[in-house]
Parts: sequence; structure tokens; C-alpha cells
Amino acid sequence: MNTGATPSLAQLSNLNSVPAAIQSEATEAAFVTVQDLLLPGRRNTPWNLRSLRYISVIVHPVCALLTIGLFIIHVYMGTAMERGAFGSVIRGDVSSGWAKRFHRIWYERLFQEAPAKK
Repeated sequence: MNTGATPSLAQLSNLNSVPAAIQSEATEAAFVTVQDLLLPGRRNTPWNLRSLRYISVIVHPVCALLTIGLFIIHVYMGTAMERGAFGSVIRGDVSSGWAKRFHRIWYERLFQEAPAKK
């Protein structure tokens, strides 16, 4: 144990070594980390923040499922919903009819700048 005036790193990192008179809710809340809040069985989680853990247990899987579902829909719409879309993704080009139908401004700008074929 370090007996000098300067405390060791282990002493500073241990919240239980701080005298009870010095600990207050403000100091305890300042040392709370995400790990302390979300992992079950942690003794130093303040009671007023325990509801955050329970809310995150519900919100995190809901957001994960929503993200996965939207990703699957995005891939489906980009490849299988529109005929020829998957081939366009692989080749990197689209037909002029598709460009005119879905991106008219780009189509007009592209063919306006291109010289007319004779």
C-alpha cells in the first residue's frame, strides 16, 4: 500500500476507498460509466439511474430489429422489386428508359451534354 502523500492509481480508481462523508450523489454520479449502468449486479449504480438500464433493455433490441428489418427491405427494393435493378447494380449502368423514368433531370442533363449521334 502506498503510504506517501500521493495516492496510487488503484486507490484513485476504487470508489469504495473514498470516505463515506466525501461521497455524495453528485460525486457518485460523476464516476458512473455506461458499464456500471447497464451491466446487472453492479453495486455502485445509483438507484435513480437504474431505470435507464431497464429502458435500454427494451429500446436496444427494438432498434436493432427495426434496423435489420429496414436493411432487408432496402436490399429487396434495390435488387428484386424493380425489374433489371440487380443487373444494374452488378454492371454499374442503367438503360436510358430507366434513367428517363426515375431520374429525368439527370437523363436530360446527360443527353443534352452528349453530342447528337448521326
